[in-house]
Amino acid sequence: LPLHFDAEVVLIIEEILKGLNLPPYTIKINNRKILDGYLQGLGVQTDRASAFRILDKLDKISAEGVFKELTDTLRMTPETARQALAITTIKGRD
Repeated sequence: LPLHFDAEVVLIIEEILKGLNLPPYTIKINNRKILDGYLQGLGVQTDRASAFRILDKLDKISAEGVFKELTDTLRMTPETARQALAITTIKGRD
């Protein structure tokens, strides 16, 4: 399915959650297509699947742990690893 359908699902979920009068909450999005394109744009040409798995560990091993794995395991340069981690800090507000 086209990527815009994924965005529409998030918007629908947001509307439902707003109607429930919940305390403040966070919706986290993990889209492999976006991440793959981002990493490819950084010049990561091989083993992006391993980079996905490492970035997915952010909540478990911290940004420092992810940075270490990206540089040690995948041999990313420190700058590329920092840029790869930067996508995890993007936040939006309605």
